[in-house]
Amino acid sequence: MELSNSMKNLLNRGFNFSILPLKLDITQVLVDFKRFERSMIWQEYFYGTESDSDSRSKIFKTKKTNLPRNYKSPEGLKTYLNSIKSEITDHRNRNDVQCNLPKDEIEALKELINGQKNKEIVIKPCDKGAGMIILDYPAYMKACYEHLMSQKVMDTGESKRYYVEVENIELERTKSKIKHLVQEGLENDILTKEEYEAMLADDKDAAKFYCIFKVHKEHEPMTAPPPRPIVSGSGSATENIAEFVEYHINDISKEHKSYIQDTPDFLRYIEKINQGPRLEDDQILVTWDVVGLYNNILHEDGLESLQEGLDSRQNPEIPTDYLVKLMEIILRNNLFNFHDQLYRQEIGCAMGTKPAPSYANIFMARKIDQKIIELAQKYGTNGINPISLFKRFLDDIFSIYKGTTKNLHKLFEEMNNIHASIKFTMNHSSPKNESESDKCECE
Repeated sequence: MELSNSMKNLLNRGFNFSILPLKLDITQVLVDFKRFERSMIWQEYFYGTESDSDSRSKIFKTKKTNLPRNYKSPEGLKTYLNSIKSEITDHRNRNDVQCNLPKDEIEALKELINGQKNKEIVIKPCDKGAGMIILDYPAYMKACYEHLMSQKVMDTGESKRYYVEVENIELERTKSKIKHLVQEGLENDILTKEEYEAMLADDKDAAKFYCIFKVHKEHEPMTAPPPRPIVSGSGSATENIAEFVEYHINDISKEHKSYIQDTPDFLRYIEKINQGPRLEDDQILVTWDVVGLYNNILHEDGLESLQEGLDSRQNPEIPTDYLVKLMEIILRNNLFNFHDQLYRQEIGCAMGTKPAPSYANIFMARKIDQKIIELAQKYGTNGINPISLFKRFLDDIFSIYKGTTKNLHKLFEEMNNIHASIKFTMNHSSPKNESESDKCECE
C-alpha cells in the first residue's frame, strides 16, 4: 500500500494525538455524569467516618450503581449536582468546535482503517516508544509465525518449542483449575468474597497475541525488524489472578540492592554519586543486556525464586504456597489466540501478564545478580571487587568496572555460563591509554 502525503502527515502526529469527535455523544456524557453524581453522594455520606484500618485494601475495582439506603442528600449537594447537569445538557453552553484534522487527513484516516480491515497493512507501535511501523500484512504474519515456531535448546540438548498449538478444551480446563484454587482460597479465609468473585474466570476468554517491532535493531531494509512478542492478558482467564499475584509480589521485587525504578530514579542516583570522586582512568562503563529475559525464565527456576522471595516476608498477608500456586497456573496455562488458533506458552513468562516484571525481577535478584558480582571478584586486585557500581532495571544492567577490557570480556564469557537459559550482550567504554596487551578485540 503506497502512502499519500496526507497519510504521512496523519501518521506523523503519533499515537498520542487525540482526534476531536465530529459530534458530541450526549448519552456518554450523561453516563459519566451519573457516575460522578454517585461518587459525590457517597463521599458526602462517608465524610468524617473513613478509617484506613477498617478493611483490607481492595485490589479489584468494581463499577457499582447503588446509593445509600434511607439517606437524604443535603439540599446544597442536590442544588450543586442539578446545576452541573443543567449546564452540560444545555446546547447553548456548547462551543462549536471543528475537528482538529483537515479534511484530507480525515480521508487518509479512513483509508488506513480500511487497509487494516482488508488485511493489506498492519500499523503497530515500535518497541521502546520509537514511533510506529507500517508493515504489509503478509510480512507481519510471517514475523509472528516465525516467532511462534521458534525453539529453545534445553540443557539435555533437545529442542523444545516456546509455544504449542492446543485444542479449545484446554481453555475450559484452565478455567476449572482457577475455580478450584480460588474456591480453596475462599474456604480457607485467604480470599474475601469480593476477591473470589473477581478471580473466577467462567466468562473469560484466552489472551491475545501480537508483535511490536524493534526498529532500533539491525535488519534488512523493507523487511520486518526483530519482533517483540506480546501476549495481552486483558480480558483473559488469568487476568485477575495475575493482578492478585502482582499486588502481593510487587514490594518484594524491589527489595534488592541493584533495583532501579525507572529512568528518573537512575538519573537521580547517578547525580548523587557524581558528587563523589571522579572516574579513574582504568574504570570502564559497562552495560549488560539479558537476551529475551521473560521468555527464557524456566518455570522451575522462576517459581523457586518466587517462593524464596515470598518466604522472606515478615508479616505475610497471603500464604506463600497459595501465591506460588496461582503463579504456576499463570505460567503453565498461558493460553492465547492468534489467527483463529489457540496456543499455550511452554517456556518462560509472557510479556503482557501483570506480574511478569516483578516475577523477572525476583528471579534475577535471586539467581543472577550476586553470581555476577562473585564472578567478578577473581579479576580484582588486593581483594577489591572490580565492580564498584551494579544497578539493574529488569534486563538492563549498568556497571562501573575497574580493570582491563580483556578481563572484562573474560568475565562476560563466564557470565554467559551462570545459567543455561540466561545469556547476555555487552557494550562498554575503553580506558584511557590502555596497553595493547590489555585491550579486548571488540570495536
